[in-house]
Amino acid sequence: MNIGLKSLEVRHPASAPTSPSAIDKLDLQIKAGEHLAVIGPSGAGKTTLLQALAVGLRPSSGQISVGNQDPWSLNSSLLKQLRSTIFYAPQIPPLPPRQRVITALSSAKLAELSFIDSLVNLVLPKFTQQAYEALCAFDLGEKLWLRVDRLSGGERQRVGLAKALMSSARLWLIDEPLSALDPKRSQQAIEALVSEADQRGVTLVATLHQVAVARQMFPRIVGLRDGTLQFDLAREQVSDETLKSLYADFEHELEEREPIVGDQDLNYSVSKAVIACR
Repeated sequence: MNIGLKSLEVRHPASAPTSPSAIDKLDLQIKAGEHLAVIGPSGAGKTTLLQALAVGLRPSSGQISVGNQDPWSLNSSLLKQLRSTIFYAPQIPPLPPRQRVITALSSAKLAELSFIDSLVNLVLPKFTQQAYEALCAFDLGEKLWLRVDRLSGGERQRVGLAKALMSSARLWLIDEPLSALDPKRSQQAIEALVSEADQRGVTLVATLHQVAVARQMFPRIVGLRDGTLQFDLAREQVSDETLKSLYADFEHELEEREPIVGDQDLNYSVSKAVIACR
């Protein structure tokens, strides 16, 4: 699943007409089977980019190609078919709290089932072994039959990642997959995700706050700030100076620490938030 963006602009539907685009004049080419991490400070447009790639947000201008197709020129049937080849994992997985984990994971297979089979699957799960193996990749095999509301926040996030392994998608778009995980679990989760994507030849695009993880696990890194492309480099070319420039006034995010009240980081962030609310 290859991707092409040319002068892409994306504006949130609820934003004011005079507000800046969340993604502004972005050019990007991603080859089938490639793995890349998208980094940048808060408000950079990382999540918006993933939503555009998932064909969830229509561009206000520019061009987008997903799998050699312009998704917004397709009829509803073909668009639905294209979306079935894409797996998008938001930062907070949309897992119904009263649902069993096995049922939540099986939802990744619904596109392959008839309406009747999907109803039967609610009572008699068809993908038990596959779901168990997907959970084991994230050290959650024993959680298969639990209800989602019995899981911790970190466990829910890992179940959301396990859904990727259940899907037949050729493009995985993963938004902040490590935000609720401790360092040990983070390393295990990202290694499992990258390894599975590599074995399947899946195109993987992940947004990350953990810059060190991005530099360790992804051969290509894209830096975004204020919706614009700051760099698109092989990880060996991403220097400390490059990162300092990308995270200027947001050093606490680069260093993965809480902002200190009164320091330049916090003052800058607050001023931006105030402006955004106007």
